[in-house]
Amino acid sequence: METNDKQRTSTYYVAGLARYVLVQASSPGEARDKGQEELGRSAITVRHATREEIDLQAVHDRMLRESRLVPNYRALSGTGWRVGSGVRVAKGVYASEGHGVYVALDEELADLFHRGPGSSKFKVRFSLRRACEAIGDVVVGALHETDLLEQPEIPSDPDWIKANKRAFLLTMKRGWDEVAFNRHLTHVLKQMRFDGVYVSSGWEWVVVFDPSRVEILEERR
Repeated sequence: METNDKQRTSTYYVAGLARYVLVQASSPGEARDKGQEELGRSAITVRHATREEIDLQAVHDRMLRESRLVPNYRALSGTGWRVGSGVRVAKGVYASEGHGVYVALDEELADLFHRGPGSSKFKVRFSLRRACEAIGDVVVGALHETDLLEQPEIPSDPDWIKANKRAFLLTMKRGWDEVAFNRHLTHVLKQMRFDGVYVSSGWEWVVVFDPSRVEILEERR
């Protein structure tokens, strides 16, 4: 339990059926009222928050500040590079940001990918009407290897984290499977009306779900 002596308030955990919020309040009744306002529904559980829950909320808040995810989406178009056999949708275990055409915005990044026999490097033009933003090391990568996705979805979660949490829940109905997780992630993002993902984690790349929105401009061998 964390208490603010100056204002005589404490941090409370207020939970509904599917998610919870942490609120500052001077009593359980006040906490319930504040929590229900944020949840948009009746609260089932009201209690003092644990140190672990408070620390987790601090991580979420820092993530939101550092990742600059305001807003969580953008219209995005331009040119980039991909390596392989033309405009091809990536699927399976390596499609960690969803099933789609992966386009590096930096040519140097494209050069880092393996180029097997007969493969080429392509300069392409792409267009996204509503790309989900995944910015910063803290929100990009093997999220499923952390305990973040096991935490209930909260209002302050960026859209990228919300989509990953929802995909994780769908996947775990049958047990962990990375291929299934990537498939569910794509489906969830599409349900959220995203047509791709913009990633910035040192390097920048986009994932375009619809291959018809990627046009080859130039081929280099």
